[in-house]
Amino acid sequence: MLVTLVAASMLTAYLQARQQEAEIAAQLDALSETLRRSNFPLTDHVLEQMRGLSGAEFLLANASGPRLATAGVASLLNRGMPQAAEPASAGRLGTTVTVADESYFHRVVNLGSRSATSPATTLHVFYPERSWREARGKAIQPALIVGAAAVGLATVLATVLARRWSRPIALLRRQIAGMAEGDYTGITLPRRNDELRDLVSSANALAAQLVSLTAAVRRSERLAVLGQLSGGMAHDLRNTVTGARMALQLHARSCAADDESLEVALRQMGLIEEYLRRFLVAGKPEQLQRARTDLGELIEEIVRLVEPACRHRRVRLEVELPSDSSPIWADAGQLRQLFLNLLLNGFEAAGAGGWVRVTMMQASTSARIRVVDSGPGLDPTIRDRLFEPFATTKPEGLGLGLAVARQVVEAHGGTIACIEYDGRTAFEVVLPVGNGDVSRQQQPIDGVLQT
Repeated sequence: MLVTLVAASMLTAYLQARQQEAEIAAQLDALSETLRRSNFPLTDHVLEQMRGLSGAEFLLANASGPRLATAGVASLLNRGMPQAAEPASAGRLGTTVTVADESYFHRVVNLGSRSATSPATTLHVFYPERSWREARGKAIQPALIVGAAAVGLATVLATVLARRWSRPIALLRRQIAGMAEGDYTGITLPRRNDELRDLVSSANALAAQLVSLTAAVRRSERLAVLGQLSGGMAHDLRNTVTGARMALQLHARSCAADDESLEVALRQMGLIEEYLRRFLVAGKPEQLQRARTDLGELIEEIVRLVEPACRHRRVRLEVELPSDSSPIWADAGQLRQLFLNLLLNGFEAAGAGGWVRVTMMQASTSARIRVVDSGPGLDPTIRDRLFEPFATTKPEGLGLGLAVARQVVEAHGGTIACIEYDGRTAFEVVLPVGNGDVSRQQQPIDGVLQT
């Protein structure tokens, strides 16, 4: 663009110079034609007036030589005339000659005889080259000024636009380079709604997607490692728990008295087996084994299982179940794991001297189970990702219990949510009631861990 402006300015200046030269030549042509057609005598006074009007120097000569001249070429009266070219054509200034160290455009005008008795005369016109240069400079000066202003304005505009575009482009380049190094920080969108804004917006969207993908990859790596560890640990724990429980059962059979401590120990061993089962389910996917299940009886069974732990932790357990409940089509083992996990979380949150309340409400199409505890509530920093794997604030927790609970509920076509109930934190599970869809009996639960 700058080259075009410079070229246009130079062309305009050139045309202005040519036009000024043509105007001077036309002025001299008109003057020469006027003198050629006039009959008044040419005197020193007339030549000086013509000099003042046109800026040219004049010399009048006849066959005997020069006889009249203006001041600028008066020196030619005392020496020979310069080699005169042929009369100048219209629109041309003439040839260049030097008189008294001054350059002139020289042209010749044949005036003929001014009277019947006078000889033929020739008028020599000398136009100063210096005057032509001055006139030409004044003619091209506006074009050059306008051109320079246009070039300057275009330069400023180009600089402003370049900075306006180059800064977001530089930021975008650094962002993309940062993405290659793992930095997915977004950049501020340009104010102007144009293609560059769309490009920056797309780059920010890509960065956000890369953040999610990176987090998912890291979770997958942790899950894979934990899954590998869970296989070996679960095998050893299963053998240990099975051997201990068999030993307790044999001891209970040999004891004649009804020892309540042995019963408690067996229940605790059963609780350990439930922990191990939860860990194993987290380690690999399972198929749902659906059957008619009474939720009320299932919850009562879990309550009996955890009562010793409640007494040990001095936590009061309150249970509110309907007197008559309709069966649901579900995997009892998976639901047992689900509600056991919610109760244990409630016990830990309530602490010594606290309480945990389990309520169940059943309608024609759904059953609603709510677990409320007297604990301080959830940490706000974890509420939004509560059901994600490894989301926990417990120093020794893995953060897998609620993730597994959500998968169990969703596999049964229900929902689980953390809500506020009577100013307390509560977990609410909603499960569909009825025989369900038989085709879903083998619906898998996607394990949190893959072994």
